[in-house]
Amino acid sequence: MSEEDGRKEQKFIDKFKDGVEDALLLGKRADRPIAEHVEFLNINLTSAYKQGYDFGRTMYCKMEGLDD
Repeated sequence: MSEEDGRKEQKFIDKFKDGVEDALLLGKRADRPIAEHVEFLNINLTSAYKQGYDFGRTMYCKMEGLDD
């Protein structure tokens, strides 16, 4: 993996973690702007945040017994 690919991967992971954090701790999506259309393996960083947010909401609902 090249250094540039490593940086892109880290940015993707950071956005995913931001989404999970917002869902679990804040219970809402961020108001801050999200980088749009920055591609990493055909997935943009906005997508990474949304995936993290959806994952965090799913985990929150499971923890609270709201997944029935």
